[in-house]
Amino acid sequence: MKRVFLCLVLLLTLSLNVTAQSCDWNELIGKKLVLYRYGRMDYNGAAALAEMAYLYPEFIKSIIHQESPEIFCVDMFDPMGKPIKVRVTNRFMLNREGGHVFNVGKDGEPNWVAILEKAVMKWISAYQHLTGLAFCNSEWIVPMFTGDGRSFCIRPGQLSLKDLARVVNTCLDYGLIVEGIEWIKKENSEEVAGKLYGNSVLPPQKAGALFSMRNNAVSDDVADLRNIMPDEEKDPPLIGLRINSPGVAAKFFKKADSRK
Repeated sequence: MKRVFLCLVLLLTLSLNVTAQSCDWNELIGKKLVLYRYGRMDYNGAAALAEMAYLYPEFIKSIIHQESPEIFCVDMFDPMGKPIKVRVTNRFMLNREGGHVFNVGKDGEPNWVAILEKAVMKWISAYQHLTGLAFCNSEWIVPMFTGDGRSFCIRPGQLSLKDLARVVNTCLDYGLIVEGIEWIKKENSEEVAGKLYGNSVLPPQKAGALFSMRNNAVSDDVADLRNIMPDEEKDPPLIGLRINSPGVAAKFFKKADSRK
């Protein structure tokens, strides 16, 4: 009885401190598939979703279905790779200041990724398979939607920038989902001190660049783009990669020259 009472108190507290915002289908899916700010999801997982939206926008659209004005159904996979459907409402929590708790688009409003983030929360709750949304890395998030858990990582400092660029551009040419993390060096040392935000990885976005990375936690089209240039080889940044199989998304793949 005491436990029930505490649960009721918690629910009441949440209802007082958190409000919700409803969004319709056109607001959520009708816009360009871009993620600009992070919600509760770990930035590595969010970067992987942003990478999926870059490589596979039609796949993202294909797995989100509106069943009613207030319900979305997301095609996912359980921990054993069996297809499942996860239903979520179109209401998204706000914090006490009115800011969004979920990921949002460039305009600051929930979009496609808020639906997927909410579905991931429900998946975690149902299977109790992970520690929580805030600790979900890309190798856990991607298989929930693609049904393929194959992935591998390249630790920072293991390859030269040119070799790293060869890996990145080859992977992107074949539709692999690549997430990059730039690590912070200790002063006067090659050792790792910590890591910056996870980045979605792109082909060169500037003439002469080896490859590019987008920090989706920044909402500025210029400031969020990091072009890795050949002259950085003299003092190379510590960049690690997580490379994930596209699974069922592969059939939606288009070569870079046909993506807009």
